[in-house]
Amino acid sequence: MHKYRVVESRTAESQLVLQCSTGRFHVAQGLNQLPPVGTLLFGAVPHLGFGALTDTRSGEVCRVIFGSINHPRPDVALHQGRDAGRQTSAGSD
Repeated sequence: MHKYRVVESRTAESQLVLQCSTGRFHVAQGLNQLPPVGTLLFGAVPHLGFGALTDTRSGEVCRVIFGSINHPRPDVALHQGRDAGRQTSAGSD
């Protein structure tokens, strides 16, 4: 299991920025209630696509879609996550 910490939670966009136990940053789209900043989660290693992360305290499952993974800084992860969303939207027309 991989460990994550929520470093940013953007409710309006249903977006999470996560820092994993290796120190890398990942952006995920939340599919249900977003956990607050500081929440510790665990689940599979970061990968593009669907995932389920479990809150270490409450046991609640946060279903996500990883859209951008393995970035050295949160601002880079967010930038890449926005670009990936634009490419997906543009490619689906």
